[in-house]
Amino acid sequence: MCGRMNDSDGGQLALMDAVVFFAASMLISTALLAYASDFAGPGSIHACNDWRDPDEVLHAFLHASVGTELIVNLNSSVQIKGNEEIAECIAIETQALRSGAGIAPFEELNDVCLRILRSCSAPLYEPFLIVLCSDANGTEPILAIPWLPENHPEAHASSAEFPGLVGETILVTLILCPASSPELA
Repeated sequence: MCGRMNDSDGGQLALMDAVVFFAASMLISTALLAYASDFAGPGSIHACNDWRDPDEVLHAFLHASVGTELIVNLNSSVQIKGNEEIAECIAIETQALRSGAGIAPFEELNDVCLRILRSCSAPLYEPFLIVLCSDANGTEPILAIPWLPENHPEAHASSAEFPGLVGETILVTLILCPASSPELA
């Protein structure tokens, strides 16, 4: 390998190139991993393997199907067949609650929504969902699943808007709070 190459030296040169390439790629990978770990130190929430981004959790939740057949008894029965997205069910519930219906007919639907929301969230976080409705008359809170406890300084949130059934805009806010008791984890 002194500058002249015989046919017999070709294998050694290829092997040397492969070793150098492998060593360089390992060095670069190690440097990148060390650099990335500086942003997620031991006190960082992202250092936890159970962290899930609130935007991703909310998107997955709103586009998940209900998965079970339900009948909501209002003035006329509303049948939820199970393949409806949760966003559609929230729009139906928002419209009914704004029309004066009580929350009682939606208890089973809200329980299903909460179960799905918890399955989308990380185990070490308790999810809370707040639904607001906005139209020409202003914005009003419609629903909270479950009721949000006060004063969570380490909470993380995400919001999404989508159109309601009669022209209003529905704003859904997801809040992820660290579980405060062992039964929540």
